[in-house]
Amino acid sequence: MLKLFPRKAHVICWIIIGSFVQAQGFSTTVVKEGEDTIIDCGVQTTVEDGYLRWETMNNGIPVDLAYDIRDGKSNCNDRIINCTLYANGSIQLESVSKEDDDRYYRCLRGDEDGYNYYSDHRLLVLSKESPSISQSPTSAIAFKASRKGIIHSYGEPVCEDDVDGNLPVDCYPPSGIIVDRGYETIQCNCTDSDGLMDNVIFPVSRQMSSPPSIETPHRESVSSYHIGKKGVLHGYNAPVCEDDVDGNLPVDCYPPSGIIVDRGYETIQCNCIDSDGLMDNVIFPVSKKTTSSSPSIETPHRESVSSYHIGKKGVLHGYNATVCEDDVDGNLPVVCYPPSGIIVDREYETIQCNCTDSDGLMDSVTFPVTSITHWVHPGWKKAFISLLVISILIILVLICCYLYMKLKKSKAYHPENLAVLKGSKRRKEDDKMAADPEEFNLIESGAKDKQISDLEDEIGKLKATLNNSQTELTQRNEEVSFLTDQLKQKETQETEMKNKLEEQNEKISKIEKELAVKEAENNGLEKRLEDKQQQVGTS
Repeated sequence: MLKLFPRKAHVICWIIIGSFVQAQGFSTTVVKEGEDTIIDCGVQTTVEDGYLRWETMNNGIPVDLAYDIRDGKSNCNDRIINCTLYANGSIQLESVSKEDDDRYYRCLRGDEDGYNYYSDHRLLVLSKESPSISQSPTSAIAFKASRKGIIHSYGEPVCEDDVDGNLPVDCYPPSGIIVDRGYETIQCNCTDSDGLMDNVIFPVSRQMSSPPSIETPHRESVSSYHIGKKGVLHGYNAPVCEDDVDGNLPVDCYPPSGIIVDRGYETIQCNCIDSDGLMDNVIFPVSKKTTSSSPSIETPHRESVSSYHIGKKGVLHGYNATVCEDDVDGNLPVVCYPPSGIIVDREYETIQCNCTDSDGLMDSVTFPVTSITHWVHPGWKKAFISLLVISILIILVLICCYLYMKLKKSKAYHPENLAVLKGSKRRKEDDKMAADPEEFNLIESGAKDKQISDLEDEIGKLKATLNNSQTELTQRNEEVSFLTDQLKQKETQETEMKNKLEEQNEKISKIEKELAVKEAENNGLEKRLEDKQQQVGTS
């Protein structure tokens, strides 16, 4: 029968000889130095069942370690090792040392006739030594990535401990991560369950990277065409640059795709640089496209063109500038004569507009203008007529007042009339004065006051009439000023609207040019993406 215990090995043999039964057993107990351990006797028993004794065998000589008798008294020999004897026959050894590793421990059981059972046991004491780590320095390599180094593919060291067995190993820098170039050694360590540690440091070898490799683009993907005295290097796909360490690298090309450069640039030069400063470059020609079609200018709507006369001349007024488009230059400026808003002779009954692209190709359009014969604003004309009528009436009233006053004055101061009046007046005054001198003086004074009052009334009426005329004239002047201001405001608004329209046209032209450039860039990027996808599919 074979019986296994944790961290122990027991072998029990039963030997049957007639009626006498003798049992022998052997076990090995593993224990760490300084720890306690319990050794089983090998059979279930109690000290009260009979005699039980533990003895130790040192160099073949038995020495009592612990024993028990029927009365239940037990004892341990602490001079050899501190121990405790349990009721089931097992013994606990305390603070085991390396010296205890050389002894055998025997358990004996019997009765008053003697011991008829014994079992031998041995301790395997493990010392508290540090674990052992080992590493082959040839199993580690390093190569550079960017401006750092990758510690790559080194095998982790092996750490063994006589108690814990194989232990996990921690290394820095770990395998496969990017670290600074200054790390030229790897340090690994392991720790056992008692906190004891071992470590190893080993160097890594360096591996320099090769220069990157840049490809030449397909010839058909490169083209250029001229704008004025310059050329656009258009639509070429940027080459691809690959490095065995850094992977795909950015490529710088000059002239870049889609910008205007001098016609003298007939080749494209591209280069790329890796993290070690190693470089590769490629130069490829571009094809020329020297022909372009003429620009196209539109005819404005007929209702947007009109003119009206000023004196013996006419103003070509309010027509919208035509739009000229070119497949290369985009929107082009348009020159028209006569321009909108200036005074020209009546004989100009048509407008001629033209535009020219950068290659000198031109397009033109001619369109008629309608005529409007009135030259004064209706509101302004009405106000002027009203003011003229009122002014005439005021002048007539003033003339009549003047003539009346002059006639009255001339009659009063005529010599004959004056003498008669004076004689008659004198006689009346003498008669009144002779009859009643006091009453005469009163009547004379009242008459003079009445004359003065009548003159003041007439003067007041004339002043009121004059004030009314001046007030009405002022109002009419204000109306004329108001209408004039409105007319100026309308002219200013029309000018502002023209300026705004011109600004909007310029903005639209810029936006269309930018859109054309963006579209060219997008086409280039789409082509590069397709090439990348083809490369990925091929790889």
